Amino acid sequence: MSVLQQVLYYCAIAVKDMEVTRLLLSQGYQDCQLALAQTQFLPSEEDRLAWSLARCHPQAKLLFFAGQLKTLLLGWPLKVAGLIQLEKAANSMLNYMEPEERQRLLSLARSIAEQSGTDTHDNVHLALSQVLREL
Repeated sequence: MSVLQQVLYYCAIAVKDMEVTRLLLSQGYQDCQLALAQTQFLPSEEDRLAWSLARCHPQAKLLFFAGQLKTLLLGWPLKVAGLIQLEKAANSMLNYMEPEERQRLLSLARSIAEQSGTDTHDNVHLALSQVLREL
């Protein structure tokens, strides 16, 4: 699979998770979505190692950032609902990254989430376009 195909895949699953979380919250499933987010926002040794390898390689860094959008976009509807402090959770999850890189990733996720609408295809296109433009 090419790098672009992998980035598209990561963007699509990130958008899907955001939209599913939004839907489940609207149907009253706050507790289970909050529990899922709390496990997703735990720092992982695998991600720490992946970042240490990817940070100096542009294509690997692009893939790493796109992969992290899954958790960040999943958290956005929970933030909007007032159930989590997304910035605090993201900073804890990504504490191994340099602060400016963390902020860059969080800003990208915020931009995608704030501009997303109700059409999944459009949201995936938006996410992919912004990832490729910003990273």
